[in-house]
Amino acid sequence: MATEAISGEKTGTFTAESLPVAIGSLLEMNNYRVTHDVHLHGAQIDLVAESKGDPFAPKLYIEATIEYVSTAKFGKDVTKFILIQRQSPGSVCLCVSSTGFTADVNERAAASGVTTLTYQQLFQRFEKFGEYAEHILADKPIGQLVATY
Repeated sequence: MATEAISGEKTGTFTAESLPVAIGSLLEMNNYRVTHDVHLHGAQIDLVAESKGDPFAPKLYIEATIEYVSTAKFGKDVTKFILIQRQSPGSVCLCVSSTGFTADVNERAAASGVTTLTYQQLFQRFEKFGEYAEHILADKPIGQLVATY
């Protein structure tokens, strides 16, 4: 049940409340300290994450949305990210959407130093064993062995 909530597999959709929780849980399981609803420079940021294992890793500032992100929506978020990038050079600004981004948003985000990811893309960045498992299970004798046990 917990992994379904984090991967979004049970319903395939998120709510405005559940998406930041799922992102935070995913990051916490991957050795990040996560703070929700941070007020910074007069703006509210959904999540701020710091690596517990790498003291030199940049902080992650994350805006989470269930909307398909258009340039109008991105324009609101980018004003927050500009403040963050000026106050915390080297930090990573992420815009995570459960549904995606227009091509214009992806282009503008890349040019402005903001990373755009769908929730599924973020989830896949932490999945370290998927390709290995697929490779092993594709081997017919091993697949039969796994099916037997």
